Amino acid sequence: MVRILWGSRATALRVVAPTLVRSFLFENISGVYLYATLVSALPLYVTPHYSPSRLGGALEAG
Repeated sequence: MVRILWGSRATALRVVAPTLVRSFLFENISGVYLYATLVSALPLYVTPHYSPSRLGGALEAG
């Protein structure tokens, strides 16, 4: 197991939520990355759900 010798897990967990909120509201540069990732990944989730035939039957059981 790898052990990090600096920082605190409690501090790290405390700052995650405020950082995500600020990203969501574009208060820091991470918001740009957050929305870019969400928008670019959307077709990967929507296309198979609405049109499995486009994938050549790759998702069909059989």
